[in-house]
This record gives sequence, structure tokens and C-alpha cells, in this order.
Amino acid sequence: MQTAAVLRQTFLDFFKTCNHAIVPSVPLVPQDDPSLLFVNAGMVPFKRVFMGDETRPFTKAASAQKCVRAGGKHNDLDMVGYTKRHHTFFEMLGNFSFGDYFKEEAIVYAWTFLTQTLGLDPARLWITVYPTDTEARRLWRKVTGFTDDRILSIEGDDNFWSMGETGPCGPCTEIFYDHGAHLPGGLPGTADEDGGRFVEIWNLVFMQFDQKKDGTQSPLPHPGVDTGIGLERLAAVMQGTDDNYETDIFLALKKKISDVLSYPQTPQHHASFNVIADHVRAGAFLMADGVVPSIEGRGYVLRRILRRAMRHGTTLGARTPFLADVFPALVSTMGASHGELAQASSFITTTLTSEEKGFAETLDRGEGVFQKKIADLAPGGTLKGEDAFLLYDTYGLPVDVLEDLLAEKQLTFDRQGFDEALSAQKKRARLGQRFTVASSEGVYTELQKALPPSAFVGHDAPAHEATLRAIVVDGQRVDEVAEGQAAQLVFDATPFYGEAGGQQGDCGTLEGEEGGRAEVVDTQVAHGLILHHARMVSGRFRVGQRVRLVVDESRRQALAVHHSATHLLHAALRRVLGDHVIQKGSLVTPSRLRFDFSHQGALTPDQCMRIEAMVNAHIREAKVVHTHIMTPEAAREGGAMALFGERYGDQVRVVSMGDETLPFSKELCGGTHVRNTGELGFFKIVSQSGVAKGVRRLEACAAEAAEAYVRHLDQVLGQAKTLLGASLETLTDKIDTVLQEKKALSLRAKQGPQPSATQIKEATATTPSGIFLCVRQCPGISMDDLRVMVDKLRDQNPVSVLVMLAPQGGKTSVVLGVHGISLEAPSLLKTVFKAFEGRGGGKASLAQGACVGEPSSDEVLKALEDTLSSMREPEGEGVL
Repeated sequence: MQTAAVLRQTFLDFFKTCNHAIVPSVPLVPQDDPSLLFVNAGMVPFKRVFMGDETRPFTKAASAQKCVRAGGKHNDLDMVGYTKRHHTFFEMLGNFSFGDYFKEEAIVYAWTFLTQTLGLDPARLWITVYPTDTEARRLWRKVTGFTDDRILSIEGDDNFWSMGETGPCGPCTEIFYDHGAHLPGGLPGTADEDGGRFVEIWNLVFMQFDQKKDGTQSPLPHPGVDTGIGLERLAAVMQGTDDNYETDIFLALKKKISDVLSYPQTPQHHASFNVIADHVRAGAFLMADGVVPSIEGRGYVLRRILRRAMRHGTTLGARTPFLADVFPALVSTMGASHGELAQASSFITTTLTSEEKGFAETLDRGEGVFQKKIADLAPGGTLKGEDAFLLYDTYGLPVDVLEDLLAEKQLTFDRQGFDEALSAQKKRARLGQRFTVASSEGVYTELQKALPPSAFVGHDAPAHEATLRAIVVDGQRVDEVAEGQAAQLVFDATPFYGEAGGQQGDCGTLEGEEGGRAEVVDTQVAHGLILHHARMVSGRFRVGQRVRLVVDESRRQALAVHHSATHLLHAALRRVLGDHVIQKGSLVTPSRLRFDFSHQGALTPDQCMRIEAMVNAHIREAKVVHTHIMTPEAAREGGAMALFGERYGDQVRVVSMGDETLPFSKELCGGTHVRNTGELGFFKIVSQSGVAKGVRRLEACAAEAAEAYVRHLDQVLGQAKTLLGASLETLTDKIDTVLQEKKALSLRAKQGPQPSATQIKEATATTPSGIFLCVRQCPGISMDDLRVMVDKLRDQNPVSVLVMLAPQGGKTSVVLGVHGISLEAPSLLKTVFKAFEGRGGGKASLAQGACVGEPSSDEVLKALEDTLSSMREPEGEGVL
């Protein structure tokens, strides 16, 4: 069976041999793309390349991209677990061409990989093309030898892709796999195409047109290719199942769920096991990429995913937090290819447990609200749809649980009203999470042309009054936004910092002159605009009105602390490790920082301590942080370092820490920082890991977050001392003792059982040509243990024939091993045991079987000598 890990690597290796650049997966949180909550397709990291706004040092690439789809037209979260192919998290394998190759090469690559590299039967594959794409049809006939009846014409959005109302677009061609006639379902394009028999496994998009506002299309000067093949679907095909949840990706997770909850995997609870397995996976990867459960934005989606898993855990009998106990199975399955899981494991397990405890409290409160809502209803009554939705959305009561509670009271709820409330909520919550930027990307481009760049004034004050210049709702530019709506707002000036240089964007509140109020849940930068992702809490905002913008100061301070700590860390790394250290990436959140840098090999404990001590020394000095505005050239001439991923204008901001004349750290940076290094309190490295060849990652925290981390360490240390019955001074010695005992037990287990001397009956001899013969009788020993004993003796005797006997109940189990001779074990065993009515088989070096009776060691040795003599035992070089 080809595991998913093997398939992923096979795909990347194939395209590497085809001279594609292999691009690592980007985090699930998109960078500089306000149209998305999460990366949800393989081409997202290359979107600006396809649009012509960015260049890369290659023209063709391949990747295995992490994706999350937790909403949108084709990605209903509530379907996950109930079908064989819906997932919240999945991996998209893809190959891409940026003006390099086009249709023929893309088709040849896909067909070659599936039929030659993977060995799929062409008879199982079907092709779809867009009706007007006669070129693709002709190429498929040429490459596959298929007749037209195997190449189906499919119209509509499924086979024509566009980046938006304007911009790159083109026809698609898809490859479908036939799982077999035993499954329901028809060919693509037929009435019963939604059955499970024919499943799309690869989609090839040919971006060859530029769509204009009037709907006309003109050829692109440099056509591109974007393809996607879901790893989960491919694994199902290669592992002989039509169900993604029955692949190695999920089986270990589902077994762990069953073990943790002591609940068997029964057909009636199939969906619950699938939901929990999928959602633990999605939740863990989101948290590993910096998403924290919350009441808005990405955090809200994460919380919904986790709570859905918790609900299904309750169905399986969970009464206490259990998701953290399931998580290690995910690390075992995917940790080798996704190191971020292990790196963030402490944070993930702590968060999972905390979320489960919080959800239990929420459910308790929900039950109280439920009782109030039904207090005035008589048997046979109906709960209002909006009240049912409140219990579902705010208090987390699953619909089926709600139905059960109502049924106990002989009540029902207004399903239509519930669905309407659900639809309205989805519309409000949609901050452009679909990757069709349909209007959003276009509207930002238009706004960029119509408006001057937003002025950032947040370095001076956390609050500012500004004019609202533009409102975007659901990808459309509008004149006003009302209570309950989500929107992106653009002001002429703002104190809100838009996410850049690794620092997360600000949150806060907006207060309009007419009484309107909004919460800013995120701030992003796109096309020179600072976009405030906001939800209207009350009233309304209109374009042109004055609004007071107030940043969440405590969150801003926590971000500033960790951003300044990143600068000090960078400087310390260069002093301890050398000037080869260059920043490769960073993430600055209110609770931690992550810093990627160039360096070969892991840091030693001594190096980590020196780096940590150096940063803390500069914190204790409590020096003023200086900022200066100058040209990029002047900054670099003055020794300032440029930040990873940052774009600079004619004037840049230089941040210096330490002595003003000879600063410890000096970098170009537009982010927010502390005014004095003493505000960092103290600094603590949490972990280090490897990201890629020659790239290391450190995670650290400062100020209150560092204090919380040290308290956690102290708690864990206390638990360890209690468990081991040791003091702080003797703890390491105690741990060493336990490890040595474990090592001894492990060695004993590997050596196999050791029968007593009185039980063992052994006969040995050496043939004239130097073959050592040994027959050992060990009563009551299992066949597995006999094999262990043969292996051990073979290591000690390079030229030998070894026979282990285990008599029991009138029969004898036999294992025969050969080493260093040309005779094969199965034929030797068969010949020797003719006299004992035995039989068996095996491989060349080891055979096993059984015989009638309980022959002695001497009897078997005699038969063995006679057999070798009659077979003319090997001599000279032939022995070895």
C-alpha cells in the first residue's frame, strides 16, 4: 500500500525530475490577501504571479499545499464527515506554469504521472473538457489514444475558471477515476453524476484569456497552467477504497479516538468518527499556523470546527476533554512531513483542553437559556426559528441534540426560520473566504486607482479621527454598512497597523459621529490600502462621515513587545552564531514570536542560553528605542538590516535598540515597537526546530507571556518531581535511572525469552567444510520467539544451519535458519523432516513449520547431517 506520505513525495519527485521548482507549503493564513480567510487552493501562493503583480525566480513549480475550506458555496462544514470526500483541511498537490509550458505538456505530465509513475489502469480514467476547447480534446486523443466517447464535454463553471469578473481566465479539463460498477453514480455531466462511482482526481486549468468588463475575452500574452489533485482522493484511489476516511491518513486517528473514548467504530457512528478525525486535523494545523480560537474571523471558524468535533465526541460518550489525547496520533501520522505540528504541540494540546472545558460551560449555560425559551410553550408548540438558531450558534447546541430536548417536551422548532437565520449569519460572517475574489480583488484595484494610499498614524497615538473613504461588503463597493454586516473599511488615515513584516494586524473599535459602532477584528494591507475588517455592532456608517478609530492598546502593546523582541533576537543570533544569519521569515502575535533564519544545524543548549542571556541583558539596560526616517539607501549605508518580505518606499523607518551611537540592533521596519527595551520584562526561548535545509526556527515569548510560560514550566517541573518522588537536585538522576531501567527492559524484550538450562536440550556439530550445526529443543516457546532465537544465534555464527524445536502436545514447532551457505532453508527443512512427517516453508534464509511427535535434538541433528551429506554440502568459496 502506498501511504499518503509516499504519494506526496512521489508527486514532488516526479515534477522535480521535470525541472519544476519545488515550493514548500505556505501557512494556512494568507499573506497580503484580504479576499481570503484561509489558503484554500494550491495556486493561492502564486496568485500575484498569475496576475502579473509579482515575479519568481522560476517559471514552473510544484507544491503540496495545505488548504482549509470551512465555508462557502461548495464547502459546507456541516457536510464534513457525512460524505466520503468532504474535508475541512486537505492537501492540494499541484503543478504550475507561469508563461512556460501550456496545454500539451500539462496533459502529458498528468497522464504520465497517473498511468506510468502510479500505474493506474487507463481503462479506469475518464476525461472532461470544456465544449469549445477543441485543442484540449485533440491533445487528449493524441496522448491517451482515447476515442471521443471517453472525452466528455462539460459546460458551466465546473469546467471554466476565472479569477474574478475581470482578469485571467480559461477552460478546465478534468480527470475522473472510476471506482467500479458496484458503486452508484453516472458519468460526469449525467443526471446521477453525484454518485460515488466516478470521482474527479485532477483538475487542469488553462489560463489563456484576459476577461474584460464588457465580458469579452482576449488571449493572454503569456498563458499559464494551474493544476490541483487532492492528496486524500489520490490516497483513496491508490489504497483501493472509494472512501477518503478509510485511508492511512485517517485510520490511525479514528483508532485513537476509539481507544481514548473506549467506544467501538460501529456503522451507526461512522460519521462521528470521521468528523472528529477531520476536525482534530484541521484544528491542529490552523493552530500550528497561528490561529487562536475566538469569537470573530479565523478564530471563530476554528472554534466552530473544534466545537463540532466536541459535539460528536459527546455522541460517542465523551464526558471529559479528549481531543488533546487524540492529537498525538496526528503527530505520528503527519509530523514527519509537517514539523509545525510537533513544534506547536504544547500550545495545541493546551488550547484543545481549554476549548473543551469552555464549551462544556457554554453548553451548561445553553441548557438554562433553552429552559427559558420553552417556558411558555405548551405540548405540541413550536420554538421560534431565531431562538433555535441562538441555541445552535451562540450556545453550541447541535441541531440533533436540540431536536431531542424538544421532543422530550413534545415540542418542535421552526425549521424554515432556523434556516433563514443560519443563511443570514453565513452572509454576515463571510469576509471573502472564497477564493474567487470575484469582485473583491477587482474592487481593491479600482479603489487603489481612485484613492490615495492610506496614511498610517499609529506610531504617534492609538486613536485618531478620520474620514471614511470606502466601504466593501461581500466584494462590492457600497455607500453604507448597517448593523450586523461585515465589511472592509478604508479611511484617509488610521492608527490601525495592517499586517506586514510578520506582525499581525491591529484590532479595536470604530465610533461614528452618528452613533454607529463597529469592532475591527483584523487589519490587512492590499494594493496600498489599509483594510479594516469590521463588524457593525450598532447603527451604520456612511462613506464621507467622520469616524473615531481606537486601537486595542493592550493587544497593540503585546504585539509591540514581541516585535521588539524579534529585533533583539535577530541581533543576538548574528553575534552568537555569525553574520551568516539572515532573517527568512517571522510571525509576531500578542502571545509569542516565531523567527526563521539561515543557519546549518541545530543550536546547542549553550548557544541558546547565550542568545537568551544577551537579549535579557539588553532588556535590563532599559534603553530608549530610537526611530528615524530616511531613504533606504541611507539606512543601509548606516548598517540597518532589511526585514524579510517587506517592500520599501522612498522613505523608510529605521528602528534602533541599544546605545544610540553604536546600537545593538538596527533594522528597517514599519511595525510597532516599545518605547523602551525595559518594557519587554524578560525574554524566554520556547523551542527550536528545522524548517528546511539550512533554515532554523526559534519560538519565544516576552513580558507577561514569558511569565506565563515560566509558570507553566514550574508547574510541569513540580508534577515531574511528584511523579518521580525526587527533589529538584535529584530529578535528573532519577530520570536517568528510569531511562536506564527502560533501556534494560527493552533490551531484554529484544533478546526474547530465556528458557532455563534444564529445559533446553541442545545438540551441535561442525561439518568437514566448516558449517556449524545447532539443534536446540526449547519446550513451550512460541514460533515468534523461536525466530528471535534463530536470529540471535545467526549473528554469532556466520556459517551455520540452526534449528529451533518447541515440542508441545505431541507436536513440535520448528524454525530453521541458514547463514553463509548456498542451500535454501525451505528445501533443507523439507528434506530433513521427511522422517518426522513434518512440513513447512518460508524464504531462502528462514523457514518454519511443524512435525508429528517430539523428536529429540540428537535425532534431528543426525537427520540434518545425513541430509547435508547426501546433498554434498558446499565447499570453499561457495559456502560464504
